[in-house]
Amino acid sequence: MNSAPTLDEILVVARRATHILQTDLRMSCCVFGGAAVHMWAEIYRIPGDVDIVVMNNSYHGPEDVKELIVRRDRRFYLVNSTNPSATYRILWYHLPSGRSVKVDILVPGFDNLDLPQIDDGLIAYWENVPVMPLFPLLLMKVQGWWHHRTSNRRDFKAKEGADIEDIAALLRVAQDRGEHLTHERGNWDQKFLDNGEFHVQKFMRIGYRDAWRALGFRV
Repeated sequence: MNSAPTLDEILVVARRATHILQTDLRMSCCVFGGAAVHMWAEIYRIPGDVDIVVMNNSYHGPEDVKELIVRRDRRFYLVNSTNPSATYRILWYHLPSGRSVKVDILVPGFDNLDLPQIDDGLIAYWENVPVMPLFPLLLMKVQGWWHHRTSNRRDFKAKEGADIEDIAALLRVAQDRGEHLTHERGNWDQKFLDNGEFHVQKFMRIGYRDAWRALGFRV
């Protein structure tokens, strides 16, 4: 059985995958999901995989991008999904420790998630790893929380507690940094912001209203 990776191993994989995308393939990208939450908020929980969103890429879908990564570094490899109806394969990276780390590749327009397009100048960096900016990351985490909360799948519902922990940590960082919705409106398209506000309204039913108010959201 593949044991859980260490934080250092997660960073190795994130750094290698994003380097291939940015330098070899000339694709803009950034890490999001649990790894990005750890980079912004330094929560104790170590992420189990690496999620990467690839932007400004109108002709390569996620499966094409995975294939291109594997061709450039054979430590990456593809495995068929255990879902017999799946049309995708899963990207992994083989570490010297013998462990493997899963890498999820998402492309705006090719996935069900409401992923934002992110200009290169807005991407943050953490130990040479490109990271999704804090504000859209927070909205993406709230979107993910709502999908998990409303899912019929037990494994998705089981993630709700970790989602809330991540969102609370990001809210604290956002308040400390003085983030505000007014300052972000010019950076993201209106559909992404509207969807974000919809999910924030749902999230406020469980609390954190003062934190969201401080960020400029309607309470």
